Amino acid sequence: MILIQLNLEITQDKIKIILDLVISKGEEACYKFLKVLDKKRFQVFPRPGLGSPDLHHWISCFSFQEEPQSQTANKADSDPCTTYQGLLRWKARQILDDKWNQSMNFLKNEQKKINHVHTPCYGHRFYILLVGKPGVGKTTVALEILRLWTEEKNIPVSYMFYFDEPLMRVFTQSPYPQNLKDLLFQKYESPNKASDQVLENIESNSENVVIIFDGIMDVIGNSVIKQLMEKELLKDAKILTTCRPEAENTGYLSDWQSYRVEVQGFNHKSIYEYFKWMLGTTDDIGALENPELFSLCSVPLYAFIVAACISVSPTEARNEPFTVTEMYVRIFRFRIKQHGHQDVEHLDKYIKDSRRDVINLALASYQAVLAKTVNLTDLDHEDKSVQNAFLTKQFWNPSTTSCTVYAFLHNTMQEFWAALYLILNPDKITNVLDKCQNDEDGKYLKYIMPFLSGLLSDNVVELIKCLVPVEHIEATRVKYFQQIIDTFLYTKEQNQEGDCEQFVEADNILFVCRCLYEYQSPEACRLFLVKIQYELDLEDQTLDPYQCCVISYVVNQAVHRSIDLDLTDCSITDPGLKLLLNSLKNLKFLRSTSTLKSQMWRVALEAGQFSDFDSLLNLFSFEMHLSALETLDQKMFQRIAEVLKNKRSEISVHLFLHVNGEVITRSLQKAILRAYLILRPLEFPPINLK
Repeated sequence: MILIQLNLEITQDKIKIILDLVISKGEEACYKFLKVLDKKRFQVFPRPGLGSPDLHHWISCFSFQEEPQSQTANKADSDPCTTYQGLLRWKARQILDDKWNQSMNFLKNEQKKINHVHTPCYGHRFYILLVGKPGVGKTTVALEILRLWTEEKNIPVSYMFYFDEPLMRVFTQSPYPQNLKDLLFQKYESPNKASDQVLENIESNSENVVIIFDGIMDVIGNSVIKQLMEKELLKDAKILTTCRPEAENTGYLSDWQSYRVEVQGFNHKSIYEYFKWMLGTTDDIGALENPELFSLCSVPLYAFIVAACISVSPTEARNEPFTVTEMYVRIFRFRIKQHGHQDVEHLDKYIKDSRRDVINLALASYQAVLAKTVNLTDLDHEDKSVQNAFLTKQFWNPSTTSCTVYAFLHNTMQEFWAALYLILNPDKITNVLDKCQNDEDGKYLKYIMPFLSGLLSDNVVELIKCLVPVEHIEATRVKYFQQIIDTFLYTKEQNQEGDCEQFVEADNILFVCRCLYEYQSPEACRLFLVKIQYELDLEDQTLDPYQCCVISYVVNQAVHRSIDLDLTDCSITDPGLKLLLNSLKNLKFLRSTSTLKSQMWRVALEAGQFSDFDSLLNLFSFEMHLSALETLDQKMFQRIAEVLKNKRSEISVHLFLHVNGEVITRSLQKAILRAYLILRPLEFPPINLK
């Protein structure tokens, strides 16, 4: 047997020697070598590009999928349970390969294989709830757990079952399956033999079972799913579920006792690593210098889309501050162009000629959203290039009758298409807005509205006028956009009573700001600011970079009035604060804790292009809250001296210094003292004084 360690340093000569050696050993050795490549392809193969072939596609042409089944079935002492465990590993690998191939096919690109933070799925936690906003990576984390199980031999799990969101949407609204055996064997993977024996083994060894429900909603209508989640079935099994925040806060999950894990997407460093891998070079990463574009990339789904946009047109991506809707419109056009085999010059005419197919898919998407499902039915999928461009096919057996259903690669694309239906049929908008305020379903329908706001924007008119006439868009905008804002800014009672001067919830402010950012209208932002009396109360919120981006955009549209921004007890990352710092000139008050003030000062001092220190001093009443926690902070204190020498006001600055006496160095002490010579007074918070 030949043991080979592949790495990035290997030369072409070494590759040739290895291949010649393998070939000389015969057909069996070649087959084993190909299996090694197939298993390690994500670590070994380069990203496809102009300079390298698509080796991922090449290796997938070899069939290794029968290996787990044949390996176990051919063993004389292999019992049905062991055979079934091999089948489940094969099934898991098939799911992972399908997800990978769908992503590659969607934009002819690849997804980065991400090393996630450890999720405690194999410890003593029986119930784990992964919570996160749309596109933030909940499914990716769930699939990573599935992948680890297929590759790691020391994981103490014998059986793992994964049910994706399309299936979960069916289960939550259907009485089928009606028992555990049907769920595991009919809806997932059936044993080749002795199914009763396998089921008995699963039930008697439930501590070695993991079930992943990817996409739980607030209402669970299926009794088997409920019994599993309530320990009535497989009481020692580990159940991992994923959901959006609105599903967690209401309905069934609000009382479900579980270990909660919040998925927050990419951090600052991960974004750059992701793009370097996706693009295969650092040459085009300059597009991320666009702060609005960069803010989107904290959401992995958006990062994937941005990377695809950059790979298609680096210059355009660098110059355009894309909104989410703009990105999806560009995907819409790109996929239709690709599947219709059209050139750019004739694309608009082709979309116009395909309008009926677009309308049918938009209608199916809208109806599916209303039904709280991601499964699209009643579609003639064959030979329809528009539908083929966006949908994936799967088979579903609700009871005894098999049928084919379709789904988008991600539910946000379905919501985009539902918004497309509304702009094509604006008379439905009022009904949807009423549902958003009257029904529990409204918390799912509302995700259509940012896309609808974006489709009404002047920024995308040129891209969709082949589908929706310009005058049609303008009339819809005039009639409905203000109604969209009022619906989500105020409660139903406030709208009915005309009482719009009461306190506005922070979640409502953030959602409306998101719609305004997609709409890209300074006038609409100013009308919104008047409605909330120029007060943005976001106390006790966790703000991601994209939310900071939309807040900064809205604040920057203010004219002749300054805004009161309350960030007390908010949790904000450095990239988010960097975006908020760009709107200081339009703020009258900025409320925050000393910890956030310290973080904001650090970000401002570290940002090379930031210069509005006078506004920051004014907003914080000429107080500087700083944390001297690391030796690297020496440069920050050197910058303080420069900033204070150049400040325009004669008012003295109070420095509140938070010092960790265990790590402060002599050089840092000197830097602080040099800054102290122009600071008066200097105060150390007693709790940190050593």
